[in-house]
Amino acid sequence: MVAFWGASPNNEQGDVHMHWPTEDASTLIYRKGESRCILISSGLGPRAHMYAHLKPCDSKQASGLLTVAAAAVRNAH
Repeated sequence: MVAFWGASPNNEQGDVHMHWPTEDASTLIYRKGESRCILISSGLGPRAHMYAHLKPCDSKQASGLLTVAAAAVRNAH
């Protein structure tokens, strides 16, 4: 399993629809007021694809850091 922290978008103006899928294949929404961090990880076996979920920022689950341009995604919607 590989896991990376993604850069959290500015959500002061409202919810931000990220381009990362969640484990159930829906789009991750970083809601206004959310303070957890975005962890992008791969699953095991049939869930070997990458997906995103929200985790406490101080949890030690990542093997690296990934920066995402959330502004470009926000402008696409």
